[in-house]
Amino acid sequence: PGLVLAWPIISLADIAATAAAFSAIAPDADQSSAPMPLAFQISTNLIGNAGHGMLVAEAEVQSCGRTVIVAQTRVTHEEAGLVAIVSVTLRRPPSPSGT
Repeated sequence: PGLVLAWPIISLADIAATAAAFSAIAPDADQSSAPMPLAFQISTNLIGNAGHGMLVAEAEVQSCGRTVIVAQTRVTHEEAGLVAIVSVTLRRPPSPSGT
């Protein structure tokens, strides 16, 4: 049985955090054309691992300020349970009006 490397777990958590941050600042925007928040700090606590099966990432915005957004992502596995808790700090993109 193999194990999942850290980078796919962290990447999955980053994607979920970015989507949560985007939804918090532009819930009705077209995500394919609007500027996206950019992660500039990621802190990962790897708690478990799994060799096969599906990983699921669920992110929640903890703070949504004028320039910085902080989200926390929990990555779980269907059999192994909690795999990682990841804190992601993102730069909020400027609004179209420039504010």
